[in-house]
Amino acid sequence: MTGPQIARAFGKAQESRCRHVNNRELTKMAKESFPDLYEQIHFIQTSCEKTNIVSLKKEFPGLITPFIEFLQETQWGDHERTFEDLSNPGTLDFQDVADF
Repeated sequence: MTGPQIARAFGKAQESRCRHVNNRELTKMAKESFPDLYEQIHFIQTSCEKTNIVSLKKEFPGLITPFIEFLQETQWGDHERTFEDLSNPGTLDFQDVADF
């Protein structure tokens, strides 16, 4: 997914406008203060890597969740939930992998 596609999915899930912005100041701050985050940002911005989703779905049926479905499962649009809720697996409604 591209940055704008991800932003549209977040906007749809939270029922509010969301747009993608390439923030150079965030990248600079990450490079200076958060080297692990900077490595991820740099990889995403410069990588030519592509993922064959169709092939992965065939190889691992039932394990690839569409991004919008993930946002619904994590109740991204629930304005009462906090980041702490989203980071606590006990508060999420994921199906157990063993169910597949």
